[in-house]
Amino acid sequence: MVTSMSRLAYQAEYDLLDQAIESERGVQRLFHGEEEGRGNAMNFRVRLHTARDVDRRENRKLYPPEDPMHGQTLYAQITIRNPYWDKNKKVWVLQLVKNQIQSMVIEEIPAFRREISEEKLKQLKEGNDWMELLRTCKSAGLSISETERIAEECGWPKEGVVDWWHEPLGEMA
Repeated sequence: MVTSMSRLAYQAEYDLLDQAIESERGVQRLFHGEEEGRGNAMNFRVRLHTARDVDRRENRKLYPPEDPMHGQTLYAQITIRNPYWDKNKKVWVLQLVKNQIQSMVIEEIPAFRREISEEKLKQLKEGNDWMELLRTCKSAGLSISETERIAEECGWPKEGVVDWWHEPLGEMA
């Protein structure tokens, strides 16, 4: 099967990509039928990637080499996920997700870092005090990921670390 390189062949794909860009977090398209829906979702995913490629090729022609849009596409800010089966809705879901820094965990590199002694770690594990662990790690200048690792070693869920990390030390309850 030959893939068209004409922009006109991908109007539905461009419409969905435009909707994803205009939305807050992205959009998703649903495909009905467990077998047929899967094939249609996979095919549409390929067509979305091809549409982005066509847009890049056109922008090589439209913009001079010194222009930032030469060979680029605005649709690069969208991640097209692999389709998955939603057993509750009984549909295949194809998500187009906006690449946003808000959904990432970003942390500053600490200016200093002190090691937490084995004795202190032992006390934290035995004391079963989640907030004391956070205070100790934060005041030692450990990163979020290092604190999550220590929390797991203590047998505590690491998920809460990010939620509490940005609280000032004095306000951590």
